[in-house]
Order: sequence, then structure tokens, then C-alpha cells
Amino acid sequence: FRLDPTQSDNATTVAETAVRNLPMGERQRVREQLMRRLEAPEMLAIERNGNSVTIASSRAPQTTFTANAGENREQLPNGSYSRVNSTIVGDRLVVRSAGNRETDFTVTFDPIEGGRRLRVTREIWNERLGVNPIVVQNVYERTSDVAEWNVYNGTSPGYSQPGTTTSAAGT
Repeated sequence: FRLDPTQSDNATTVAETAVRNLPMGERQRVREQLMRRLEAPEMLAIERNGNSVTIASSRAPQTTFTANAGENREQLPNGSYSRVNSTIVGDRLVVRSAGNRETDFTVTFDPIEGGRRLRVTREIWNERLGVNPIVVQNVYERTSDVAEWNVYNGTSPGYSQPGTTTSAAGT
């Protein structure tokens, strides 16, 4: 799947709006934190086989996980832990990570237009911005019926970005 920027939220605009009420001395730091987590990957590759989901993106290497398997505890790079839960209902995949407000997220992947497009909605939190999540929605166009795993470009934003699912494999 390739990002369609014309149908997607602009991460810079969302981050700027989110930090506009912070004191000047904090805006840049918090904005940069948000951008690392809000900026959408250019490409996504996904494959679903039942509850097994394999994902790669231009920002994160390939990973495989089992949805609908309950909560998993994962260690973060800073040594703390998060609780990760992923569920599939129909063709919709929802992945939630909680336990550290600076890395908590919910990402929802909805195939649309018969699977020709994919809507990815990310919700993240930041302790400086209150209790409401920052939400970004991106739309991707299917470019192949077969997942192309070479989409990762070797740069990592410093957080895990789970991918998506459809009833068929694709990029």
C-alpha cells in the first residue's frame, strides 16, 4: 500500500495545532516528539493468514504477531513495559499499546473500497497535552495483491508502528 497524501491528514498541521497552547519553551520539543510518532510511512506491506498478521513499512522492519490472542507484555527500549493487545473483527485490525503515556497508541486499520484502499487511524497521547489523544488518519492505495517485504528503508522513528490487515495479502 502506498500513502495517498491527498486523502491523508498532514502530521505537521496536526502537531502544530496540538502544541499551540503550550508555553513557547516547550512547543518545539513536544512538536518533535509528536512528529516522530505521527508521521506516516510512505509504504505498508501486510499479509494476514487467519489471526496471524505480518507487517512491514517504510519506517519499521517486518514483524509478525497473532491478533485476538489476549494481552502481551513487551519491553520498550527504555526498559519499561507496555501492554499490547490486537484484535481483528471482520477485516478491521486494532492494535493498542498501553503502559507508558509517551509510547501509548491505538492504531486501527480499515480496508475500504473493497480492499483497494486502506484507512489507518493512529491515536497517540502526550502527557503535556492532557487526556485526549492526538488523532491522525491516513489513506493508502493498494499497489500489489502480493505483499512486498522490501519496503523498509532502514530508518526507524524510534517506536513500533504496527501495520494493518485485509482479507488478502498486499502492498
